[in-house]
Amino acid sequence: MKKIVYLLLCILCLIPTGIHAQQIKNAIPSDAGDNNPTTFRFMPDNIDRQLSSKENAPLSSLNVNDESIAIFVDGQNLCLDSTPSEIRKKLIGMDLSNTAGWTNIKITPGYIGVDPELGRFKFADGDLEISRLIGKYDTLHTAYGVFVQDKYAYIANFQQGLEIIDIFNPQNPVPTGRYDTEGWAYEVFVSGKYAYIADGYSGLQIIDISSPKNPVLLGTCDTPGWAYDVQVVGKYAFVADYRGGLQIIDVSNPLQPVITGSLEIGGAQCRGIYVLNNYAYIADDKSGMYIVDISDPFHPTLLSTYKNTAQAKGVFVSNNYAYLVNYQSLLEVIDVSNPKNPVVKARLSLPGNLYDIAQFDRYAYIAASGQGIHI
Repeated sequence: MKKIVYLLLCILCLIPTGIHAQQIKNAIPSDAGDNNPTTFRFMPDNIDRQLSSKENAPLSSLNVNDESIAIFVDGQNLCLDSTPSEIRKKLIGMDLSNTAGWTNIKITPGYIGVDPELGRFKFADGDLEISRLIGKYDTLHTAYGVFVQDKYAYIANFQQGLEIIDIFNPQNPVPTGRYDTEGWAYEVFVSGKYAYIADGYSGLQIIDISSPKNPVLLGTCDTPGWAYDVQVVGKYAFVADYRGGLQIIDVSNPLQPVITGSLEIGGAQCRGIYVLNNYAYIADDKSGMYIVDISDPFHPTLLSTYKNTAQAKGVFVSNNYAYLVNYQSLLEVIDVSNPKNPVVKARLSLPGNLYDIAQFDRYAYIAASGQGIHI
């Protein structure tokens, strides 16, 4: 079965909706970036009243000045710090679906639509395309993982191993080199001149990519389980090894990688991994996420377990939040500020079976079967 690698842009904000109050400043409303309206509501600790202009006229849109959104109720701006606290209002960000009733409402750029009853705001949707296919490359097999460095895309191409594509011209990607690994390539991580392949039953494969046209195998490390994912930090490769748990491999000598530490978690099926500081966050294909202390790479220690009923496939961590995606079409936002006590903060259902998640700037890019990429 073939799978085409698409270069797409789609957007999903990383901030958990409905958790933090936010004030919008120094920004003109623009395209929300998706088909759903971007809206706001008042925090529920105040009584909502009829919104009006400063002249007490009913409002259907709001202008934005150079500093902030001005919201008037009965002629009083409720968002200024100088406003009496008993009537001051703050805003909470929301992203409502089209069923919220905004689908056919057109808002002029530079204005905000207002629902006077609920206090919801809608930015201009615009007519811009949400995503645009700019190039494609038909791989010889199922492309499970991809890593981009400089002008090359490195593809973990299942039974065809590692494939290297020149994407300098994204409209015309050119196959450059390939190395057929011994096992099944599920994921690839590139650091410097080396590509590290999570190669299924063949464990970890290290490939010299200093010459992209002629990649060369340097070393291998057979893991006890099934290598699904890998991330390299410093001189260590951290492998999600399915029933083999977490495997920590010293790759300082790429010709002779050596397992230095491991952690088998009873009943776990470790599918995805993300390493940040002294912690490894592991997506469990069976029931959730594990947080492991890796400050001592010779003796990793399980700190906590986040359990759910879904098949977690991928995880990403940023600013004390773990973003966990699973096969049951669910993105979960988990507070990991206390790694010994992870707490779920938000859940978002998305179309398709979710397999992996990556991040750039403020956005998460989620791979979904049959749906391409959610942003």
